[in-house]
Amino acid sequence: MRKLLRPLGYVLFSNLWVISTQAQVRPQTLGPIAEGERLDLQQNSEEFKRVPGLQWDDDSFTVESLMVDGVKTLGIKLRGTLIYAPRTRGGTPLPRPPGDLDQGFRFFYQVDKPKRIIISPKTGKFELLIPVQSRTGRITILLRTLDDLKNSYSDVVYLRRRIEDDRARLKKPFAFVVGASLSYLSYHETYGTDRFNIDEIGLTIKTSAAYRLSPNFDLGANIFVTAFPLAISKSPSGIEDSRFLGINGRIGYRLPFYSLRTSYYVMTGWYIWGQLVPGPLDERLSYGVTMLGGPQLFLMARFTTDAGRPWFTYLKFATISTADQGIFSTSNREIAIGGGYTLSTSANRRQWTLTVDLAHAQYSNSTKGFTFLSLSSGVSLNL
Repeated sequence: MRKLLRPLGYVLFSNLWVISTQAQVRPQTLGPIAEGERLDLQQNSEEFKRVPGLQWDDDSFTVESLMVDGVKTLGIKLRGTLIYAPRTRGGTPLPRPPGDLDQGFRFFYQVDKPKRIIISPKTGKFELLIPVQSRTGRITILLRTLDDLKNSYSDVVYLRRRIEDDRARLKKPFAFVVGASLSYLSYHETYGTDRFNIDEIGLTIKTSAAYRLSPNFDLGANIFVTAFPLAISKSPSGIEDSRFLGINGRIGYRLPFYSLRTSYYVMTGWYIWGQLVPGPLDERLSYGVTMLGGPQLFLMARFTTDAGRPWFTYLKFATISTADQGIFSTSNREIAIGGGYTLSTSANRRQWTLTVDLAHAQYSNSTKGFTFLSLSSGVSLNL
């Protein structure tokens, strides 16, 4: 048989599927906001309703001991910049070049009562002292500007506790995604003196599931298969078209330096990968990989745009393991990079995401070797 060896590690992979369904989130009363706690800034998702030219220096802030209105209390320093003061001409908002702000321009904010914001006339920078003493939940900050032409702009931002977001994440621990992509697949194999080459265009179907163990840990698995392959070139000409399939299992950890809009993850697990090639009439035209597997490592970053739309990017390294060469190998490996952009905001229950993935794998032993390149672009739906 020209098929490759079965993989190591079936037991390790199968353990990733053992998921406890007994975990429940017990409602608890939140304590007051504490010194040293990080609060995330959540902006209005509708950009056209924001104060023109307003930018915040960061998207998360630390609670500290401050003097607010002559009283020592817990609070945060919310810093930002107003790059362009709002101005209109004929009812149409126009940007204003950097420089001194008009004497008639006013900028106000309100948590408990309205207060004026003092802006540097040269740089547009400002600082808000927001008291949080004895508060337990989200803090709403109303913003309002009034320019020299008596035009007014209003906005609202929120300071959210991370513990609130963590609990919200646990309320729906399961996630399911289905998707499809159009893939370019290029496979080249050597077996002794024989050479097999096939380039295909295929429709890949995939599905994945995840279960959140805690705010920072989750389990996940996905399956994909080339449902409809179409060869665009092959050599020898008599070889059959190939379908590729894969199963992945992993555990993920969210790194501690995150905010409401940015998160970083490291994930590891086991994968199984192979081909489905119909048996040819001529045994000399038999080719392909029965099944391979090995450990894998992912680094992933997730971001949220100002409009509230998530996007992500990832980098993957996986070794191809066999009984004769061991589990870890730097020469027999797969490297992949990819990402996705969500068309709807985080508030939508069902989200459509555009994805793109590029992967390259290579393997060789004393008798056989192959290289595999895939480029996919598709769409997925979060159920």
